[in-house]
Order: sequence, then C-alpha cells, then structure tokens
Amino acid sequence: MPVFTDAQAGITHEYIPTNQGIPDMACLYGLLIRECSDAIRPIVLRIMEHDYEKGALLWHCSEGKDRCGITAALILEALGVDRETIMADYLKTNLVNLPKAVSQRDRVLATHGQAFADSVYQAFIADERYLNAAWAEMGENYLTGRLGIDEKTIRAFRDAVLI
Repeated sequence: MPVFTDAQAGITHEYIPTNQGIPDMACLYGLLIRECSDAIRPIVLRIMEHDYEKGALLWHCSEGKDRCGITAALILEALGVDRETIMADYLKTNLVNLPKAVSQRDRVLATHGQAFADSVYQAFIADERYLNAAWAEMGENYLTGRLGIDEKTIRAFRDAVLI
C-alpha cells in the first residue's frame, strides 16, 4: 500500500538528488500529512480492521521512521497513547539510525560537500521537529476528521488490541 504516487517522488530520501541537499524533513512531514491523507487512510484502516486473533500485521517503509513513524503515531494515538510517549517511541528510531546517519553523512561528505552531507544525515535521523510538524499539520481530530475514520472503528480496534 504505497503512500506516494509518482507525482510525489522526492518526498522522502529514497530519491536523493545527486547534486543538491534534501529538503527540510520537518517540511516533508507536513507535506506528507497534507498531500497523502488519501493514501494514509486505507493503511490505518487496514491496521485497525485486521483480525488480530489470526496473527500479527506488519507495515514497513524504507527506513521505518517517516511513513511508518507517522502510521505508528496515528495508531498509538487511536489507542489513547499520549503524544509525549509517542514522541519517546519515535525517537528510539535513533538507536539504530544514528550510526547509519553518520556513516551516510561521512560517505558523501568528500564528494558532495558539507551542506549535502548534513541534509543526508538529517534524512536518516528521527527528530522531534519532524513529528511535531506532522502533528501541527494534522490539527485536531485528524483520524476522525481528515481521514474520516469513525469512532466505532476506533473503539472496535481498541477492544481488539488492548487488554
């Protein structure tokens, strides 16, 4: 279930241009919420409507922090988890991604310069600014408002997965 269409190529660092920096990731998170709600809705619904008695459900993206991070934040919010806890969970991505970010930055530094190398580093890390930008773009009631997921579905999901 892709989040991006061909017209949105370049929103994530999967499509890193060879000679310029990557746009600010906080801006990209806002863009993700603004431009991809039609793609996010069926993903969230698939997770909420899954029959967990038959087993687990897996979702993924290239790094597990942008599209998956937004999805996880929405699912945790639907389950009633507070945003402070969601942020702490999101930032744990850096336990794995920081060494990779440093390695990628160092790899391109000599050939592409400091600015590009820094933007590559930023693309690989989880940063509070990114998720806060997504939340700012979501406003209140993103799940029930913009995504149109009804309270009955959210309650059924909570009943299915919360003990």
